[in-house]
Amino acid sequence: MTHPPKKQVIESSLLKKWFSFMFSQQGARAVTKDIPPTIKKYLQQVLDEGIEVNALNWDCKPNWNPELTFKFWLINDDDELVNFLRCGLTSAIAKMADDHEESWQKSHNYPEDDNDDHRAARKDALLANFPPIYGAIDEIFHFLSACNLCTAIEAFEGWGADGIKYVVEACRVLGLKQLGLAYQAAINYKVEAKEKSEDDDIYCMLDAFESVTKFSINRQCIEMVQVIRKNYQLFLV
Repeated sequence: MTHPPKKQVIESSLLKKWFSFMFSQQGARAVTKDIPPTIKKYLQQVLDEGIEVNALNWDCKPNWNPELTFKFWLINDDDELVNFLRCGLTSAIAKMADDHEESWQKSHNYPEDDNDDHRAARKDALLANFPPIYGAIDEIFHFLSACNLCTAIEAFEGWGADGIKYVVEACRVLGLKQLGLAYQAAINYKVEAKEKSEDDDIYCMLDAFESVTKFSINRQCIEMVQVIRKNYQLFLV
């Protein structure tokens, strides 16, 4: 049997190793993901400028490790991660939305017939450019902020069935099944009460929610951080 020259065998072996290395590098680059650059930009602004009271009127004293800002799912302390979501991430989203809105207003010469619904729709369109989990967290904290500012009873009444449906969708995105069912129960009661033309007392939506689970702002926040740690990939692009 004739064997190939030793030099040829060595060169062939080196070539195989080179191809193997190149493919492994390409594979590593293909799976490398990070949070969206624009979100990073505005999170950095939050770090640089600091916050005392954010756009949702939460008292904010950032207490998370700033080195984990861009890998926030690694924050081990539940309260610190809640603080990041409530004060850091929602503030970054608010800054981003404000800049986007200001740019839109300027480019459209500040139309007089503009209203809050139009601005909300533009914010939704902006958030649609990012993984859905960002909008979901923002939506839930907007509602919990309303509960914090007044009461849960008043927040349910103010948002009504049409507003709470967005909270239900946010729970679906986050995988918070029981919470989603509880908010849906509140919607169902409101819809059924209107169909029957009964007095849809403001207490009833909260009572319907609590027929599924006790309403607690803190518990909902803790459930969110537990889900986020398990599903951090949903934040990456």
